[in-house]
Amino acid sequence: MRRKQALLVINPHSGSAEAGSNGIDEELHRAGIETKSFFPEDPQRLSNVISAESDGVDMIIVGGGDGSLSGSLDAVLSAKLPLGVLPMGTANDFARSLGIPQDLTQAVSIIARGQTRHVDVGLVNDRPFLNVASIGFSVEVAKFHRGERKRRLRILSYPLSWIDAFKSHRPFAVRISHDEREMTRRCVQLAVGSGRHYGGGLTISEAAEVDDGWLHVYSIEPLTPLGWLRLLPSLKFGTLDKHSEVELLRAQSVRVTTKRPKAVNVDGELVCYTPARFSIRPKALSVFAPSQQSE
Repeated sequence: MRRKQALLVINPHSGSAEAGSNGIDEELHRAGIETKSFFPEDPQRLSNVISAESDGVDMIIVGGGDGSLSGSLDAVLSAKLPLGVLPMGTANDFARSLGIPQDLTQAVSIIARGQTRHVDVGLVNDRPFLNVASIGFSVEVAKFHRGERKRRLRILSYPLSWIDAFKSHRPFAVRISHDEREMTRRCVQLAVGSGRHYGGGLTISEAAEVDDGWLHVYSIEPLTPLGWLRLLPSLKFGTLDKHSEVELLRAQSVRVTTKRPKAVNVDGELVCYTPARFSIRPKALSVFAPSQQSE
């Protein structure tokens, strides 16, 4: 019987890549999957490697965090091959949304079983994303959640980054046009999600699923420190509808405009500025996922 062929691309700078990537080729080989493997030193080249090397393989396997997956997404979609996920990042929110375990041996087993789930892909100014695009407070968090702090503390660096971001963030006015409606808000945070989890385990909405065909949007009004403390559990569990300071909606398309250009954080990376257009491609990506969640 012909063995499956995989293009394996690992970001060697992801949080656990150095420790976790040893033996991955052997694990996949034992699972009946032959690999041609690449470990590009420049993470920006992940997408280039996939575009150049995906001919003749049955699947693409990406080892890294949410930023690695998001940055590779355009090339994966163009290849029209199923995606295997090896969670090696700090947050691994996309893997969490799909129920893919952090243990790499178990993640390889899921790929080997061959069960797939078709998930939605969000677009911001035609750039695809998997989890969430956000403006405001989370962009400040991302500025602090990097470098030596991120490398040494990993997921534990998020609380420190939140504290630093709270000291520096500023409210802003935003116009949100969605489907056939328009609204203006003064807020500190706006998020547009195509997935379920983001930001190290936060939940965009308890109703959000990775394959529901909707963009889930929330905006948060300016809050006091006590107000943020009250809000944090709802950010974790996706129950923001319990708070009057939060506006929630779901839409097929959204346009966001601000008076001054504001940076947009996409799956943990700063990629563009407002004005920004958001849309959804329902079930555009096939991903190996646990069988109980497969289609």
